[in-house]
Amino acid sequence: MWLSGLLSATAVAQESGPSAERTTEATAASVEPNAASRADTRPSTNASAEPSASASVGASVSASVGPSASVGPGASASVGPRVEPATPTAERDPTPTHATERTTHEPTTWESAVDTRTLDSGLLARVQQRRDTTFASVCVTYGVGQTDDPEGYEGLAHLTEHLMFAATRELPSGFGRYVEGIGARYVNAATGPDDTEYCTEVPSEALDAVLFAEAMRMGFLLASLDDDDVERERAAVLHEQRERGRSGLGIEVQRSLRRALWGSEHPYAREHETEDSVERIRLEHVRWFFQRWYGPKNATIAVVSPEDPRRVQARIAHYFGALRGTTPPERPHPELPTPDSARFVVLAPLIRDVLIFAWTSPRYHEADDAALDLVADVVEERLGELFEDDENVIRVSARVLSLSRGSTFEITLVGDDEVDLAPYVARVHEVLDALRNEGPTDAEMAEARRRTRCRRGHVRWSPLGTARRLASSRVFGRPDLPVRDERYETADDDAVRSAARRWLTLDREVLVHRRMHGFGSREGTVRRRSLR
Repeated sequence: MWLSGLLSATAVAQESGPSAERTTEATAASVEPNAASRADTRPSTNASAEPSASASVGASVSASVGPSASVGPGASASVGPRVEPATPTAERDPTPTHATERTTHEPTTWESAVDTRTLDSGLLARVQQRRDTTFASVCVTYGVGQTDDPEGYEGLAHLTEHLMFAATRELPSGFGRYVEGIGARYVNAATGPDDTEYCTEVPSEALDAVLFAEAMRMGFLLASLDDDDVERERAAVLHEQRERGRSGLGIEVQRSLRRALWGSEHPYAREHETEDSVERIRLEHVRWFFQRWYGPKNATIAVVSPEDPRRVQARIAHYFGALRGTTPPERPHPELPTPDSARFVVLAPLIRDVLIFAWTSPRYHEADDAALDLVADVVEERLGELFEDDENVIRVSARVLSLSRGSTFEITLVGDDEVDLAPYVARVHEVLDALRNEGPTDAEMAEARRRTRCRRGHVRWSPLGTARRLASSRVFGRPDLPVRDERYETADDDAVRSAARRWLTLDREVLVHRRMHGFGSREGTVRRRSLR
């Protein structure tokens, strides 16, 4: 992952609501802009239903928006590559009349309430004032991710993420170099299963410039993309694949988990990008995909800065108000599958055994989702104490990967070199049985809540972490998603015990044992389906 805007050694941590549970396979953008010549492609909104090498596709916004176009109904200002100084304009009317408004969560002495508005274009804008920072954090999240890749073109969402940093007529040096030039100390992007986020942190006086740049790439990226851009970023995506070892050691572990947990029909069961699928992607496919998903109706922008929220909302309306795009397709939300108990042994040429216990669990913010977070905290602490003096176990973890269409509860044990972890299965089951039968103690609940409050922003999240959480609102179907999650305060020990009983049962458990084996294939070989 290459961070072009990491200009300070004290980069702000990326905590965000469910983003702490985002898939570990999220991918980051390469921000190596290239100012090579661009094809002069005119925008068009006629996208075909499937990607085709002969498809005629264009930008995801109407041709009525251009560098000199009017920026809103009745507005006299214009949007162009020349950015006005970022000094606040106190005289400007801070309340656009073409937006619906909503506020959430009571303010404290150092932060304002969250100002939430939906522009006529469909863009959801969420703004919070923070008085403990001199920087502005801007995150734009689109409701599209890896699970939306067309079959045979896996990696298209990831490649499109990379291309959002390409040079355009409005941003000749590309987005990354542009924000570096205005003082950015952080710029990055990531593609997850259900969303793609773009986050930037700049001095607050440069906020206008970032809003301009985000609007320009949302509205006019396709007019400048050419085959050279796609070829360059395709190479970057393939390089990331090799760096992550996606086609390397032990990949069969994750494949076995996905197949067993999600079956064949659920979006999360899909295969991830491969070298062949990425090599297949061409400029026509990127245009089709961008036009289908990258518009204001499928985007949320969040800004956390020391500026007055009303002024920031006015500037968002100024730059994004005239953008138009198609309504994104309705995404399938199948019922949460109930997997049958499964046991896999995956042989791989690695020196450390790994045990992974996994269950499907409710999607983010559904009943029992918060209680299972507390369960994970208690289980990790109990297992940590159990194996604290055991030199054969070097790492223990328990977590919930909360997503918009279903979640996964996972317990992982990593053994020391050449240690067989099979005998430890029964010991983990003993810990789970005790929690299901007796529940957590009062002391465990108090500590679990304390640690959860720290992780989830109750103890002053960074502005960047807050912006990331607010920008995820639309993806999770909660446009009023609060900065702080109060569900953990109301979940008691009975709720935690009930959630463990309901979801972490032996008949729903998928257990994968990655065994060290010198004759296993590089990706891993499934030899048998029982650990007994």
